[in-house]
Amino acid sequence: WNIFQRESLEKQELNKAQYKTFLKQLSHDWKAMSQDDREAYQVQAEHEDLNKRSLLEQALPAGSKPLMEAKEDGVRHHTRQKISHKRLLKNFDAARN
Repeated sequence: WNIFQRESLEKQELNKAQYKTFLKQLSHDWKAMSQDDREAYQVQAEHEDLNKRSLLEQALPAGSKPLMEAKEDGVRHHTRQKISHKRLLKNFDAARN
């Protein structure tokens, strides 16, 4: 659902009322989708989750350029910040040991 929602909302600027209406329609569309149509989004979500988990296991290299680049959208930026924080903590713990 999150992937479907993100792709549908991409490059759209909606006020609160428009967003609420759009989200209701999007929810209706998602529920009306066949399982086969949903499968592509579910596979993509699993792939993103796997990538996120693998990033959490890696230590963060000092001065990593990709993390210093401009913000993308709020969701991706927030996730990247959480991952960066956890990886930095791993570095800190590894340096103390």
